[in-house]
Amino acid sequence: MLSLAVFQTLVVALYASTTLSQLHDGGISVLTAMAWASGSGLLATGSLVLMFSPRLATCLLFLAAVLSALTYAQWRPAFVFTGLLVAVCAALVSAVSARSARI
Repeated sequence: MLSLAVFQTLVVALYASTTLSQLHDGGISVLTAMAWASGSGLLATGSLVLMFSPRLATCLLFLAAVLSALTYAQWRPAFVFTGLLVAVCAALVSAVSARSARI
C-alpha cells in the first residue's frame, strides 16, 4: 500500500504546475485545490501511520477518500480520479488491516 501512496505523491508532484496554472487562470477554485492537496497529503500521512496505528490510519485514509471524492465532484482530470481510486483502495486495505489487528 505504501507503493500506492508513493505513486500518488509522484502524481501530485508532476501535476502541481498544472494545478497552479488552472488555479491562476480561474479554472478551479482555491477550495478545490486545497481539497486536492489536503487529500493527497492525508493519503501519504495515513500510509505512513498505518505502520504504527492501523485505526488512526483508517480514519486518515477515509478522510483522504472523502476529500478526493469532493475534489473529483468539482474538477475531473484523470489524475484526480487516480487519487480517488488510490485513496479508496488504501482506506479499504487499512480498514481490513485494522480489523484483523484487533482479532
